[in-house]
Formats: sequence, C-alpha cells, structure tokens
Amino acid sequence: MDKRVLISVGVSALLFCLFCVFPLSRALSDDTKMKDDENLVRSFPMLDMNRKKRMAIDAGIGIGISIIALVASNIRQSFDNSGAEKSHEELISHFEQIHEQLEQQKEELESINREIQKLGSYVIYFQHESKIRDSLLTLREYLDNSNKRNRNIFINKAVDVDHSIRVLIDGLLGQNTFGPDIMTIMQDATGCRGRKLRNSVKSVESLVMTGLYVRREYQRIAINATKSLKRSPFKKYIDTSVIKLEKRLNDKVVECYADEKNVGVEMDNILKAKLTQSREVAADSLLEFLEEKYDNKKWIVIMQRNNTRYLDSVWTGGFHQATVENHVVVALSVNRDRNFTKFKNLIQGHLKEFSIPTKSSVSYDLVRDCLGSLKTEEYLKRFLIPVLVKSGIEIETVVSVDTRPQNDLIIKTSKEVEEKQVISMNNMSYIPQSCLYKDSDINRFYSKPSYWMILIPTKRLRNQTKCSYSSDNETLQDYGPLRNEYTQSYLSVKGDSKEEGANLFMDREWRNSPGQNWKFVNGQLKNGFGKCFTKWSSGSSHSIYQYDCHHNWEGQKWYRHGLQIIADGNVAGYTYCVSLYGNFNKNSYVNRVPMIGSCNSLPSFLWYNRNTDCEDAMVIPSSTNGSRALRNEFSRLFLSAVIEKYGTVKPWINRPSQLWKFVDGLLRNEDGKCLVGKGWYVEKVACDSGRMGNNGLWTYTENRQIRSYDGYCLSNGDEETYVYYDYCRDEPQQRWRDN
Repeated sequence: MDKRVLISVGVSALLFCLFCVFPLSRALSDDTKMKDDENLVRSFPMLDMNRKKRMAIDAGIGIGISIIALVASNIRQSFDNSGAEKSHEELISHFEQIHEQLEQQKEELESINREIQKLGSYVIYFQHESKIRDSLLTLREYLDNSNKRNRNIFINKAVDVDHSIRVLIDGLLGQNTFGPDIMTIMQDATGCRGRKLRNSVKSVESLVMTGLYVRREYQRIAINATKSLKRSPFKKYIDTSVIKLEKRLNDKVVECYADEKNVGVEMDNILKAKLTQSREVAADSLLEFLEEKYDNKKWIVIMQRNNTRYLDSVWTGGFHQATVENHVVVALSVNRDRNFTKFKNLIQGHLKEFSIPTKSSVSYDLVRDCLGSLKTEEYLKRFLIPVLVKSGIEIETVVSVDTRPQNDLIIKTSKEVEEKQVISMNNMSYIPQSCLYKDSDINRFYSKPSYWMILIPTKRLRNQTKCSYSSDNETLQDYGPLRNEYTQSYLSVKGDSKEEGANLFMDREWRNSPGQNWKFVNGQLKNGFGKCFTKWSSGSSHSIYQYDCHHNWEGQKWYRHGLQIIADGNVAGYTYCVSLYGNFNKNSYVNRVPMIGSCNSLPSFLWYNRNTDCEDAMVIPSSTNGSRALRNEFSRLFLSAVIEKYGTVKPWINRPSQLWKFVDGLLRNEDGKCLVGKGWYVEKVACDSGRMGNNGLWTYTENRQIRSYDGYCLSNGDEETYVYYDYCRDEPQQRWRDN
C-alpha cells in the first residue's frame, strides 16, 4: 500500500483521540449597546448574576475618593490655607472624618506591623505610626476643647510629625537606611498579589496623608506659617515622592506577574484547595485570585468537566490551563484599558458571511461527518485573515463542538469583559441535523451538535495594513477572483473566451480578465462575460464550462457557503461542492480542471474571493525566545505540528506548535517537538540531538529552503495538508518565509 495512504489512515484514526478536549461555553454576550446580527451574538447562559450585582455595588461604593488618599487634590489641600478658612465646626467635622477613615485601615496596618515585627524592625516603624495617630488624637481633643493645656499637648506631639512622614515615605520607597523597606515587606506578605499589595500600600499612604493634614494644623496653630507651606522644600519633597511611589508600586506589581509565567501552577493549587467545596466556589475563587494578583488585567475563566465523550474543544496559545481530577479550567487575561469597538464592528460584519463547512460522509448510510473543533478553528482563521491583517489585531479563540446539553459549564468574567471585548458566535448557518462523530474505538451518531466560538481581541500587533478585501456589503457583490487554496490558482475561462460552451480551468496567473471575475447572482455563479458556471452530467461523468444563464437548469444552481461553493440540492443524499478532487502529483499545480465532488473542508474545496495580498501582508511576531513562524511561499500556510503525528501546513491558529527555531541542527517548536524525515513525509518526535540521524538535522538555506543533512527539503503539503520530505528544487513550494 502507498505510504501516503498508510499515513493518512493512521492519522485519521488518531485525530479525534488526540484532541485536547474539554467542554466550554455556548457563547459570550456582546456589547449591549450594539445591535448585532441575532444569529451571531448570544449571552452567557450560566453567567453568575450575583457576581454582577456585587460588582455593581462595588462600583457604586468606589465613586468618591477618600480624604486620606495620597492624591494630588488632597495633598494640595493639606498645603493651602483651608484650615484658616474653615469654621471651627467644619474643622472638627473634617478631622472626625479623617479619624474614621484611618480607623478603617486599622486591620491592614496591624497586619503590616506584624510582618515588620518578624524582621525585628517593629520599633523603628511603629513609633512613627504612633506619633501620627497620637498627633491626630490630641488635635481632635484640642478642637473639641480649645484651651491652652490641650494646645500645648498637641504642639508637643506634632512637633516632629514632618520626620515621621519622611520615615514612612522613605520606607515605602526603600530608601531609609536604618528602617525597613515597607513595600518589599508587603510584596512578600501578600504573596505578590497585585491588588492586595496596592491595598496595603494605600493603607500606609493614608497614614502619611493623615500626617500631612495634622502638620498643616500644627503650622497654623503653633507658628502661623500656612502662607509659606506651598513653597516649602517639604512640599517639593512630597510632590516628588508621590511620583516615585506610584512608579515603584507599579514596578513591584509588574515583578509579581511578569509574563504570567506561574498562572497555570497557581490555578492548579486553587482548584485542588477549593474543588472539595464546590465547582462554583472553585471558579469564583480562581477569578478572585487572578483579579487580585494580576490586577492590571481583566480575566475570563471557563471551567467544565473533562469528558471527551461529548465535547471536543480547542483554544489558542494565550490561554492558561489547569486540570484537576476530571475538571479542566482555562483562563485568559485581557488588557484593562483597550478599546476594540471598531474592530468588533469590522469583524462582526465579516462574520455574517461565515458558515461551518459542509462535510459529506463516505459511509454507506450517507450520514455527514461532524467537523471537529480543530478543523473548525482552522477554517475560522482562514476566513478571518483579511480582517486580522487589515486591523493588525491579535485574537485568542475557543472553539467547541458539543453533542449534548451543556450542564457542566461554568464561566466567570471580570467586570465589562463580556460587553466590551468578547465576540461570540453560535447557531451557525449550517448545523447538520445529524452527523457521525468519530472516536478512537467506535463511531457514534448525534443529532444536531452545537458549534460555538469565542473570539477575544487582546492586543494590536502592528499598524493597520491595506488589503484588497473589504467586508462591506456592496463590495461583496462586486465581481472578483475565486482562488483555490490547494493549487493557489484562479477559476478561469480557457482562452478568456466569451463563447458559449468554453471550458473552465485553473490558471496560476491572475489577469483580472472577464473570464476570471465571478460573483453569485440569484443562486447562480456568473462571470464577467455574463455567462454562468455550468455542470453538465452524463451518467457518472460530468464536465464544467460556461454557458448562457438559465434559472431552471440544475447544473447552474450554486451558492456560496463560507469558503465552499455548493450545488443547490443533493444527489442520492450527497451534497456536492466545486473542488480540485483527488490526490495530485507534487508538481501538478497548474492548468487543473475544476471538478464536482462530495463536499469536504480540505484545501482543494476552499475558494477565496480575494487575491493573495492579504496573506502576503501577514506578519507573525517571534516568541520571547526567538522562535518564528515558517510560512510556505506557495500555499501561504504555516509549518505546524499541532495534534497530528506528522508535520502539516495550516493557517495561523496561534499555537506554540507553529513557532520554530533551529537549535543545534534540530528544528524545534515551542511545544518541544522536532521534525524528522520519514518516507515522503516528516514525523513529529521528541527532540534528542544525540539520537537524531541526518534526516532529523536541518539547515535554513539562503534561498529559504529547509534542507536536511540527508539532502532532502520540506515541501508544501499534499491534499490532506501533510508536508512532503522531497527532493530539493528551487520552487515556491519549497521556500519558507520566517517573518
């Protein structure tokens, strides 16, 4: 048996059982202010409403700024003459509020005291905290009973408050030679949780702000010096220190969540600790932890049971994941301040043309095969290329095929993530009423599985880029190319003839001639000559040509289904698509004749209504360690080793397995896998340079070939997308761009 057939059969058997599977959500709600297509937008079916209410209450409480917060407006007030302008009753009320708000920080300040005490620096710190507190108390006593005795007590207590303020500020800045580095102590004590660290620092800052108010009254009561406060060196010291404090706090928080490298381990620990209570508690605890520690970000947490029998799900490389017992959780951080409204409008208009591919079964009973989550995601990413290239935005995605009601799903999100950043899709225009889902040991039939997808824009990779494709509805009606992905050639009229009955063929050269421009009009595929794409059948054979348009001809009824071109109606239960059917020789990419075959999602069945400039404009950034995407110059697909046993070419789906680096002769991806030549193909194996033969050692040549030490080169994939290990030739199929 041909080695290529053996490999294809083996991979097909392994494909489902190797899927990384877990059930996820049906959809995320979109921005409620936008009126989107109802078929594209849904809300979370199981969103925690109590959490939403709690967040709304928290937001209401946090509207005002505390008068003891160390912010510019409060600092300005502590150095002006407002104390002299206030009535006696207003002063009493003002410092009563200060005392009440400082008391609210008591528990946090006591916790800081305990941590400092562990280091033996308790006395150095505590005496200055006590001095500010005592000064505030004696000031309130003097305001309540303004006699000479209380005045003298206050002056004696507050005389050194300047020094205490400096000690606390220098301690927070880590520049007190003989005192503790308060911020570093708090960083360690909070377990490096960003929100807790900020709260602890704010507590000490509230003590400093209290001291500044007390100092103002000391200056006014003791030496009547408030007019010169605004120009004093101490005022300059405070202003400079506040800027330094903000920067240092941000730097400390960044140290805690640098690259989020420990998130997976942290998720695992929380799940183990909280799952004994309930799954709901575990999910809540995980989101709360992530929001506290990595508080410069917002988060999405998706949790469900790990049951491969009913659910097939995949997610992109930006998600963190953890698995405990039979539970799987993924979490994604999103930038707090990014606004993707324009991008959402752009992509949602484009997605109205998206459909899950039709895939007919080859089984005797003609039941369609279910398209798995990975294939669906690859198809989605192909469809989104123009939008992603034009916008320069990177997205993370979760794609799921669910064959039963989603009873075990839990989704938690930070405030406003749903409304402002998430694009969700379900109820695609093509959902099979029943399909055959293939497992490793048994084929099972399911009625109408649920396909759903979540798209989350995360960051801008580059500036916007011009691209010939537009999602504008009017532009979609224009005549344009139909380019086949497998052969990278254009549906054309032979000889560019306008004659009735002229044959159609595939031309590698884009000439922008009438015979190469097509559009769908009233259920027909019409070219620039006004002729229609026509299939003429005779027995089991058929031919393809252009002919005058007749609305009642079965051979002229076609419609666009995403990237497929489908015949209207079916024959003996089959759904037929336009394709370049069959396994071609490696060099037979030109002058092929279009065929009609049982529908599939393979590259030979996919047709782009745009030119190649969108794919050519794609720039995939390298990873932090220098690994890069390798894109085939011919197919414009990327060298991948995602799930299959063998190397493939795929659209960019944002996986570590698509980023490569040449290390000591090995071609290694970010998943730690290497490629080795085996027959006509390349196999994915564990990396071991000591045991690798010349067929597993590679060099990247000047003409962009990936050549083994055996003298063979990687070449663009076959119809199933498997990469060839072939004789080296100077041709686009064997050139790989690394940017």
